[in-house]
Amino acid sequence: MKFTIIGSGAIGGLAGAYMTKAGHDVTMVDRWAEHVAALNEKGMTIDGVRGDLNVKVKAVTPDNLTGELGNVLLATKSQHTIEALRQIIPFLNANSVVVSFQNGFNEPEMVKVLNEAGLPGDKIVMGSIPNYGGALVDPGYIEFVHEGPIQLGELSGEMTPRLKEIGEALSALTEVQYSDRIWGQIWAKEVYSAQVVFSA
Repeated sequence: MKFTIIGSGAIGGLAGAYMTKAGHDVTMVDRWAEHVAALNEKGMTIDGVRGDLNVKVKAVTPDNLTGELGNVLLATKSQHTIEALRQIIPFLNANSVVVSFQNGFNEPEMVKVLNEAGLPGDKIVMGSIPNYGGALVDPGYIEFVHEGPIQLGELSGEMTPRLKEIGEALSALTEVQYSDRIWGQIWAKEVYSAQVVFSA
């Protein structure tokens, strides 16, 4: 399957590397030019909980993004979500899929921005909770810090063919759990995260 990963740091970079290794057509997008250059020159280097790995990958900066994106994983930090989404709107259509592959409650604003652009935001956006962790240590180099499943779900709660197809691709990285109530699970994680921060 074809994927474009917007934000190729720890979360997006790990997904992109393992899906590329499994044979998927993945383009990594990141605004950090040094990171993009290192990815193209040396590949993605990963160490950590699964040992060492180096995968040859394709990478571009956002201004060099062209053509069909396929399935999009939006994996930027939450504060950069809307800026990143607006950059790819010219490449999207009513049949596109954009997975919010982030922590935070980003889906409602993503739907709103797509609707304002004349696109069916509630159909395009898919929710997820990536429960694994990593750290972008240097350009082209990620540490895989801890394992964890990905929860993935349509905003409508439906179990669609595209949900299963994207989940199967992501299973190259880790276990994928399909959800018919992704909104509730995102809310639950946000509440839990807030409690952890408050009690720290």
